[in-house]
Amino acid sequence: MSSRTRTERGSVAGSEEMQVWQAVRAQLRGLDSARSASLAGYERLLRASPDAKNLDSLYSATDACVQNEQKYITGALEQLDILLALRKASSANMFDMRRKKRKADETDLSESLTDVASKDTDGRKTRNSGMPRSSMAGQSEHAARLRSQLPLQNGRKVAFCQPNDGGEEEWILATVLECVNEERSQYKVQDAEDDDTLPATDYPVGARVLALYPDTSCFYWATVQGGGPKLTGKSRSKLIKRENELLHAPYSVMFYDDGADIKQVPAYLVVEHP
Repeated sequence: MSSRTRTERGSVAGSEEMQVWQAVRAQLRGLDSARSASLAGYERLLRASPDAKNLDSLYSATDACVQNEQKYITGALEQLDILLALRKASSANMFDMRRKKRKADETDLSESLTDVASKDTDGRKTRNSGMPRSSMAGQSEHAARLRSQLPLQNGRKVAFCQPNDGGEEEWILATVLECVNEERSQYKVQDAEDDDTLPATDYPVGARVLALYPDTSCFYWATVQGGGPKLTGKSRSKLIKRENELLHAPYSVMFYDDGADIKQVPAYLVVEHP
């Protein structure tokens, strides 16, 4: 992990939990816009006459709006599951700030590695015994949503349960390194805090990103106009030595619904658009 503290990494956005919460808010903001578009589509359909020539295109446009709305709902739920897992881990470690290096090889997803979408709303593993029929149906849908995302892609953030001989479970945020056995859902993961925080490449001009709006604690959609740490094509070992400097190198971005103003945002506060 970088020698910089977590506070330095998130000096504006706050803790790791705050970063995830901002991502949740960004998803909900997108959901609000998508829902408005869906409702507008329904209204156009209701006003259209049955023999309208553009009826098919109206149906297609409305369906696309609904699909986009569903995408934001799924994204928000995934981020909330990550947040719940992190909050549980934070509470468990409140009086123990020293962290062991956590790295797992060939970990079984069904027992210790849980995609953030597989945790229920109280942050605990779901057990079916004695569960009401309605709850079982809800968990069945939850499990189906998880299965549709398998196999997990390299680089994906997951909630990982640290193997423990006894006592309370300890959940951490981890990064998928590789799939070891797809059939048994076994993966190699690494503590996200041990990750190299520098991205592999710069965001190109025109890339759609989420960036922290200056003087706020909220992430919003934006388009990269230039700037950034200039990582592409350079030696990784040399870049790591300048990690703190590079992560604070500003991107020039143009936020949506903010006119043509160009804002400067540090690279570590600019993330890939989901």
